Amino acid sequence: MSLTLSITGNSSTLSTYYPNTLQLNGQYECALLHFSTFNSIPNIDVTNNKFYCGSEIIEIPEGTYELQDISDYLKSEIKGASIKLHCNNNTLKTTIHCTKDINFEKENTFRHLLGFDKQILKGNKWHVSQFPVNILPTTVVRVECDIISGSYINGEPSHIIHEFALNVPPGYRIIEIPKNAIYFPINQNNISCIHIRLLDINNRLINLRGEEVQLYLHLRRKND
Repeated sequence: MSLTLSITGNSSTLSTYYPNTLQLNGQYECALLHFSTFNSIPNIDVTNNKFYCGSEIIEIPEGTYELQDISDYLKSEIKGASIKLHCNNNTLKTTIHCTKDINFEKENTFRHLLGFDKQILKGNKWHVSQFPVNILPTTVVRVECDIISGSYINGEPSHIIHEFALNVPPGYRIIEIPKNAIYFPINQNNISCIHIRLLDINNRLINLRGEEVQLYLHLRRKND
C-alpha cells in the first residue's frame, strides 16, 4: 500500500487528524515530497524591536528588514539626534554613529542582529560591532514529523524528516521538492493524527506570520 498525505495550515505547528485511523500492516516508511510557503519570516519582532537612544525608545514594527531599512526607519523616528548605520562589506561588521548614547544593555533590542555585545555606545563616536551582521533570521528550515524515527541531530534522536537551506528573499515563495526523497521508518502501526513542526537550525519554532503552509508526505511499505 502507498499513500500520499496532504497537510496544510497557517502556522509552524500543523496537526492533521484521521477519524478513520490509518492502519499499516507491516513495516512502513515515510518521506517528504513537497513543501511550500512564503518567506515572511521576520528578523524583528516583539522580542527584539526596541532601540534606546538617549531618552527615546524607538519601536520598529515586526517585519523582515535589511540593514538599510533599519537605518532609514531610525533616521525617520529619532528626534533631536542624527544616526549613521553602515555595514563593512569586507568584515561584514556594523559601524554606527549617533549624536546620543545608544543603550544596548536593555532587553529586547536588536543588538544581536547588528552584531553588538551588551553595552552602551557613547554618543558622537564611531562604534564597530564585535561580530558580523546577523541579518538573516533563519538560514535552515527543519521539518519535524512525529510519526517517523531514525534521524539524528548532533547524535541525539529526532523526528526531522527533512531540512533545507532557505535561499529565497523575503516575500518570495519557498518551494522545496527533494530531488532524492529520503524515507524514514514509521514508528507506529495505527495513525490517528500527524503532528508537524517547522524549526530553525536551533530547533526553535519559525514565525511564519500566518502564511499558508502546504506539504505532502509519502507513506509506503518498506522495500516496495
